[in-house]
Amino acid sequence: STLGIGPAGNINVLATTSLDILSNSAISSSSQAGNGGLADAGGVFIKTPVLTLNSGKVQTINNEGLLAQGLITLDFETASISNNSEVSASTVGSGPAGSVFLANAVTNPTYAGLSVILGAGLGDGSSISSSSSGSGNAGAVDIITPLLTMNGGSVFTENTDGPDATG
Repeated sequence: STLGIGPAGNINVLATTSLDILSNSAISSSSQAGNGGLADAGGVFIKTPVLTLNSGKVQTINNEGLLAQGLITLDFETASISNNSEVSASTVGSGPAGSVFLANAVTNPTYAGLSVILGAGLGDGSSISSSSSGSGNAGAVDIITPLLTMNGGSVFTENTDGPDATG
């Protein structure tokens, strides 16, 4: 994260077997409104064959940045996102939120058994999102996968303030 005028750095994770983000753990990049900071959040880039979020978060938060930053890219063969886990890019300032890109067929379209499972049942609360509660716009959410199973989870973009608010 950053408190100054420069941007936060990117986070790059390459896990050759699997990546588990569990029990309120988080991978996060953020900019904070403080010390006159107008910097942008860095991006989060994760590549792994098996991605598991179980009560975990992957997030970027752009508090006062002016440029579109905070891109989240997850590249995997199989992903499970459950138990109130979040993949989110958000902004509360005038700069736009980053976009979220999940793909498991981009780097190797011949993977067998590719899937994304979002949620573990009714009321799970897991989500993939880009949102704005400031004057900046929300980013896009793109998911490319042969199989998406949603079981209590949600995928959304929202803008709750500003000139193009969608709520």
